[in-house]
Amino acid sequence: YQDFVMHVAYSLEKFNGADTLALGADFFEARSAKGERDLFFPELSDAAMYPKLLALLAKELRLEEQQLKRVAFDNAQRFFEREILVPSGTREGG
Repeated sequence: YQDFVMHVAYSLEKFNGADTLALGADFFEARSAKGERDLFFPELSDAAMYPKLLALLAKELRLEEQQLKRVAFDNAQRFFEREILVPSGTREGG
């Protein structure tokens, strides 16, 4: 897990903390050109690991519950509501 924690720590520092980072299932794996499964973080094999991952982030990075909630859900929801669900002609300034 330590590689993933370091990755998150870097992202939190570089990109405005817990207000912009959003976890997604895309970090679990990729497919090689031959279609073989290649895990980026083998210890994080699927979304069932989220509770353990969030607990680890809270402990290692000292993230508070509200920060974890934003990283685990709120930031992604806000992005989708703003960029995907709102028709482009109805956005502010758009």
